[in-house]
Amino acid sequence: MKITYEYSKVTEKEDVEVFRPLVDQLFKLQAERADKKWKPILSSMTVESRLHPDFEAEVFPYADTQLIMVKDEDINRYVGFAYSTMGRDQKGNLKLYYIEEEYRGKGIGSKLFKDAMAFIETHQPEEVLIYVSNGNE
Repeated sequence: MKITYEYSKVTEKEDVEVFRPLVDQLFKLQAERADKKWKPILSSMTVESRLHPDFEAEVFPYADTQLIMVKDEDINRYVGFAYSTMGRDQKGNLKLYYIEEEYRGKGIGSKLFKDAMAFIETHQPEEVLIYVSNGNE
C-alpha cells in the first residue's frame, strides 16, 4: 500500500468536489452510529448543507483553509481527508476528518490530525474547535 498526502486550499464551492465522496461516506457513518435523537439530523447532512453556506456568506468566513487528501496510489483513489479552517475571528477549526475503515490503525489518521493541527497552530489561534458527531468515538 503506497499512501500519499496532497495539501491544498478550499476557497470556492467547486473545491469541495474532490472530497465529496468521502464526505458522503462520513455523513453516512455518522448517521448509522448516531443516537435515535440525532439520526434524522445526521442522515440529512450533505456537502451543501454543511459547507456551502460558508461560500454563500457575504464575506468568506475563513482567513485560510487546508485540505489534506489521503490517496492510496496502488488503487489510484482517495481514502481519507482532513479539512481545517482558520476563521477571521481567530478560531481554528478541524471541520471534517475521515478515513475509510480499512485504512484505520495504520498511523494515517494520526498524521492527518497532526498536520491539521499544525496548520491551525501556525496561525496562532485564540481558540481551537474540534467537533465530534454523536456516535463517533
